[in-house]
Amino acid sequence: MYATVRTVGPVYTPTDGGGTTIKLELKNERVSDWSHALITQGYVSGASMRVWVERSSNNSTWSACSKTTGYRSLEANNIKYYMRACMDYLYNSTRFGFCTSSYYDND
Repeated sequence: MYATVRTVGPVYTPTDGGGTTIKLELKNERVSDWSHALITQGYVSGASMRVWVERSSNNSTWSACSKTTGYRSLEANNIKYYMRACMDYLYNSTRFGFCTSSYYDND
């Protein structure tokens, strides 16, 4: 399993007022050729956090796979695609989000 990681924070969420650091990872399962996004630190259930995987054939135009409310996304096939994990959260009626760097699965 290979992970591409992005950490941001502290971020403002409705439940803590700014003390949460969020760690988002792209998990790539080499045997099955699937990827998923995972919040491994800082998940706050009251912040309406959504996670998903995006994929691209050219590393510039991205397509979002199903957005899921929670700390883990659905899986998406990654073979011959650039993949990245993305998330967003709600604070004061505004959505804030970010993505990890991309990973290319060549085999």
